[in-house]
Amino acid sequence: MARLGIGWTLRRVQQRREAPERGFTLVEMLIAVTLLGAIVIAMAGAMFTVITVSSRQQSVSNAEAAARRYAEMVRAVAYTPCAPLTGVNSYNEALHAFDSTLPATVKPVTRMRWWDGAPAMGSSPTWNEAPTPCVDKCMQLVDVQATVGTSTATLSVVKRGDTC
Repeated sequence: MARLGIGWTLRRVQQRREAPERGFTLVEMLIAVTLLGAIVIAMAGAMFTVITVSSRQQSVSNAEAAARRYAEMVRAVAYTPCAPLTGVNSYNEALHAFDSTLPATVKPVTRMRWWDGAPAMGSSPTWNEAPTPCVDKCMQLVDVQATVGTSTATLSVVKRGDTC
């Protein structure tokens, strides 16, 4: 029996020498950790970019919606004929009277121009900033502007007089 015990022990030693080693080496672990770290950093960068772009787009969308709202309000208030110096202020005052939720510091109307009455033969009409003397041809180009966060949107509204 002693002989079988020695043979059995020798076979076990040979099997251990021939069997592949189990586990990973230190170099393999370092490579795996480095690759996983690079992937995590790339994913974090991508997520940051997506969140930043989404936030910026939300701000732009909100500014455009506010500008459209102001443009609709300009269309709804009464036409202010030939008021080159006070036209912007008169429309802003009318907008504040029209919508009491509009903060007093917000001045949506930023610019007004008047049509000079010249026919536009195949092109856009000519608009004057402050015609002197002012002859109202019953059409104005009113610019409204809205700022939300860091985004600003500007729209132009053509306003026609009711009595022309």
